[in-house]
Amino acid sequence: MSVYLTWPVLLSLFAGVATLGLFAYLVSYRAKPGASWFAATMVAQAVFVFAYGIGLTVFSEELRLVFEVIALIGLTWLGPPFVGFALEYTGRGAIRRSWYYWLLYLVPVMTLVLLPVNHSHGLFWTNFTVDPVFGVAAASYDFGPLFYVMLIGGTGWSVVGVLLLVDTVWDYGSLFRSEALAVVASAILPAVGLLIWMLELTPNSHFIWAAPLFAGHVIFDYYAFVGKGMFEIYPATNRAAKQSALDDFRAPVLVLEEQHRIVDLNPAAVTQLELDREATVFEPVGSVVESLDPDGWDGPETFGRYLEGDDEWRITAQVGTRRREYVIQPSPLTAGGRERVGYTLLFQDITEEVRREERLAVLNRILRHNLRNDLSIVSGYVAAADSHTDDEMVEQMLTKVSVTVDELIDTGEMAREFEQLLAAPNSYSRTIATDELTERLADRLAEDHPDAALSVQTTETVFETNPDVLEAVLWQLLENAATHTDEPTISLSVTSTEETIDIEVSDDGDGIPDHELQSLETGEETSLKHGSGFGLWLAKWGTVRVGGNIDFDASDAGTTVTVSLPRENQETAGQTSSASA
Repeated sequence: MSVYLTWPVLLSLFAGVATLGLFAYLVSYRAKPGASWFAATMVAQAVFVFAYGIGLTVFSEELRLVFEVIALIGLTWLGPPFVGFALEYTGRGAIRRSWYYWLLYLVPVMTLVLLPVNHSHGLFWTNFTVDPVFGVAAASYDFGPLFYVMLIGGTGWSVVGVLLLVDTVWDYGSLFRSEALAVVASAILPAVGLLIWMLELTPNSHFIWAAPLFAGHVIFDYYAFVGKGMFEIYPATNRAAKQSALDDFRAPVLVLEEQHRIVDLNPAAVTQLELDREATVFEPVGSVVESLDPDGWDGPETFGRYLEGDDEWRITAQVGTRRREYVIQPSPLTAGGRERVGYTLLFQDITEEVRREERLAVLNRILRHNLRNDLSIVSGYVAAADSHTDDEMVEQMLTKVSVTVDELIDTGEMAREFEQLLAAPNSYSRTIATDELTERLADRLAEDHPDAALSVQTTETVFETNPDVLEAVLWQLLENAATHTDEPTISLSVTSTEETIDIEVSDDGDGIPDHELQSLETGEETSLKHGSGFGLWLAKWGTVRVGGNIDFDASDAGTTVTVSLPRENQETAGQTSSASA
């Protein structure tokens, strides 16, 4: 019989060529979630349509049987990789990586092994013959039990993949609606062809209508994956964002795909940033940030540094009539805990914090500079006045004023020095030895307060900390004990456990007033009596800065202050030294 390139052959071969073109297109997206699995599906599809299309031109029964076997093997292998694509693409990669996903390949593997030797068992079909139809060599045979297992357990999984795609893309707004319709339409055509063939619904039912109908299937695939760019943006990003419960965030959040285009935003972003959802979706994040703050976007390179945490991303947004300060915190967004599918941008409103810092900076400058300078002038005038009077009562009053002014100046200097210490980078630390630290403190106390009796007991321990801040903290405690007691007896001890290093400063004074202890515990300052309360605050802030805890134990018999530091990278010599001053 003469062979003609009739419409079944031409459509089947067209579907094969178009499938290879789609496969080549997918190569550039192989790193995208699901792209490799869809490419594997295209390989199976190409095997089916090429083998069946060429087989339609072969009227030799033995050779026609070979092409039919190859075509059905390709058809059987369509389903599982398509499910793998759908799982990865929609953000369900964890399921695809599970062991039970691979059970889907049992039937395709069985088909690959048993179908080529069907002549020996006849479980797939019997009575194979070539039955010409539409001018081509269609194959006719009686279906066996494994035939239905082959199609349902192999090709049938494609239905599951389609449902996964439709469910996910339809759920995430109009951005994916046209793609969802294209996916549904592409699946309907070959599915109808397979049902006609399997259920023998036409007089020419032994002809596999699915092969030429794959031409329409590929056209819809081109529309969805090439025309609409389904691998440019994908619902896995939206799904991962939804699973993070971003809608519950009170702060604005933008969801970006890999090319930094916005694919979703939470209600807080709509209300607080006054963004229109429809106008914002699929816009580059740079243009949206620039609309809020023209100086807020420096390009993709800077965005990369923000992602690495190298730079802090701050913007000043003009939202309606309000100016708000935001820190933008970018974070990678992953699907299934592994693949990065985009990013989230959390807009943290720091307006009140910035304004509070500005107010504190102004007040700090006034107190440390203006007030200090004015107090120095007052001190000079008091000294001058004292030298020009012989009135004993006036001299006493001037002396009291002079002492008070000097104490205020000292408090200002103490605040300035401590501020400089706390301004040092958090990462600054070095190794110090406890015996060297206590020796320096003892020498300084003996020089500034010779009437104080100090006993020192320490375990010789080496550890990592900020030595300047820690020494300033301990000096505040020692000076507080020496200043508020006549001829005080003070003890300084250092002990270590497996978890902490504990430094105790004890004295036999009247104890810290209850109102000052209460203010330290509640975090609210009341009065600063002669600067003593301020010194305790400095001790508390410094302890927190070096990662420790501070505890006050005051009674009528005196006060014990314990500074506990976490035990990290420490070496204990196992010796205890004692000294007194």
